Amino acid sequence: AKDLAVSMGKMVILDPAPAKGDLPDSIWKDVDYIKPNETELEILVGRSLHGEKELREAATELLAKGVKNVMVSLGGDGLLLLNEDGCEFFPANKVTAVDTTAAGDCFTASFALALSKGESVDEAIRFGQKSSAIAVTRKGAQTSIPTLEEVLNYVPNEK
Repeated sequence: AKDLAVSMGKMVILDPAPAKGDLPDSIWKDVDYIKPNETELEILVGRSLHGEKELREAATELLAKGVKNVMVSLGGDGLLLLNEDGCEFFPANKVTAVDTTAAGDCFTASFALALSKGESVDEAIRFGQKSSAIAVTRKGAQTSIPTLEEVLNYVPNEK
């Protein structure tokens, strides 16, 4: 599927959940964005990671294999974006989480939607974070996903 998308000039966004180790190196080339959480990143690189320095090093390994952008989800702490330009941290919107089911899927879908509408990467990340912040305040998977209107009207809580 990735190779077909690339051959058609499409953007490739990979959310490696559930993550698998020992993937062929060919999978990484031409991936525009990959969004592992900390545990998934550990599985992808085949070792335990402790602290931000090791997360950055592991993400850099994926960049060296051909991924263009690595977005490491840090749950309620935020997200690290790594690419050839460096590393940027996006703090999470502070909410009281009820159920984190589907938070990553909600983020990735919202991120992709924002990019498809011409938003910048930073704007797309923030849009995805707003969506997932709303989702974790609700129980369930599909039932927790906010509407576009809810996300557009979301005002982050300053805790």
